[in-house]
Amino acid sequence: MLARKHPGITGRSGRNVCGEVVLPSPPHNVILRAGRGAILSDDGNKVIAQKSGRPVLRQSGQVYLIYMEDVLFHDGDVDIQTGNICFKGSLVIIRGNVRESMTVGATGIIRVDGIVSGGRVAAYERVRIEGNVINSVVCAGLSDELLKDILICIDSLEEDIKKVVNIISLPTFQDVVQNSGISYGYLLKLIIEKKLVEIPVIMEKLDNLFKTLLFGIPEDLENIFMAYSRLLTNPYQISSIENLCQLLQGIGFAREYFKGMRTQKANLEIGGAINCRIFATGDVSIRGKGCFNTNIRADGSVRINGVFRGGEIHAGGSVVIGEAGTEMGVRTIIEVGERGTVKIGECNEGIIIRIGRRTGRVTGKISGLRAELDRDGNLQIKSYNFATDISKLNPCLINDNPAGRTS
Repeated sequence: MLARKHPGITGRSGRNVCGEVVLPSPPHNVILRAGRGAILSDDGNKVIAQKSGRPVLRQSGQVYLIYMEDVLFHDGDVDIQTGNICFKGSLVIIRGNVRESMTVGATGIIRVDGIVSGGRVAAYERVRIEGNVINSVVCAGLSDELLKDILICIDSLEEDIKKVVNIISLPTFQDVVQNSGISYGYLLKLIIEKKLVEIPVIMEKLDNLFKTLLFGIPEDLENIFMAYSRLLTNPYQISSIENLCQLLQGIGFAREYFKGMRTQKANLEIGGAINCRIFATGDVSIRGKGCFNTNIRADGSVRINGVFRGGEIHAGGSVVIGEAGTEMGVRTIIEVGERGTVKIGECNEGIIIRIGRRTGRVTGKISGLRAELDRDGNLQIKSYNFATDISKLNPCLINDNPAGRTS
């Protein structure tokens, strides 16, 4: 059993500080719904699994949708013989390596026990790679800009369905259906053609947005948007207002799903990286020896236990690195937001640090570097080993450029 709904119990009356009686609020009512891989009991109070997998809960108002997502285990390497793996499920475990030109994608979590060499790995929820990543692209989560465009389209579809529901709820509409014998479907066709001419355009835009996703959307959401498309192409299938209310409820689930993806940050963890592009909507963690000639973009924080030599880091949070740059001055850029901090155990000469709109170049080697903005918005470089303000002690160690960019 995945879920059970217990009947609400009315609370007892109380009194406020003025001695007035305060009546309890009525019990909160919830509605259970069963999705893929689950069934709802006849009394509507239990959701029971029909297959093994990972249970998932999605909430939209008072409605709770519970379904099962699949788990995929792949023994061995992902290579030209196995083909790409694009899995609409919650968990993919690769018990091997991801080889040249191969792609592994999942709508949930991906774990690779080996290395990734010349491949692409992308997941909506989280990515963990035990070994090193070489000449590859690794992504965790979806860009906020894409999710924003998707939500705008979904909100427009929801508003249009609400307009239709409001129109057919009018007494005059009901009278026409009952007295003239005209079907719901025919009247819906007229409403869509006259009042909702933008719906096909919105659906086409939404379809194009979904095509930009590496492996599409979960099956439950596909079914919702397919039902919406059928409404446009064949409105005669709608026989009552309840059909539209179910479709409206489905659109609400889709909206909550993509809203949840904006608030739920996807973290990424790997052993090390060489010549890679890395993106995460959450935090990025490099556990091994570090990164070389790699670009990292994270909406959260970045932590590299080893070295970071060559490349760029753009973080929405803070950055912590064991050692940055080289004695030869390989171009290395570290950028965080105005509230972020940069901490580097051993910072070599030539590192460019950007915090907000302030940019500085380190012109000498610093042990225990800490960079942040002060209350006046000026870039401050300190050594946390000695709690010393390096920029005041030796001005040649840092060039502060308020213009925001250093070549």
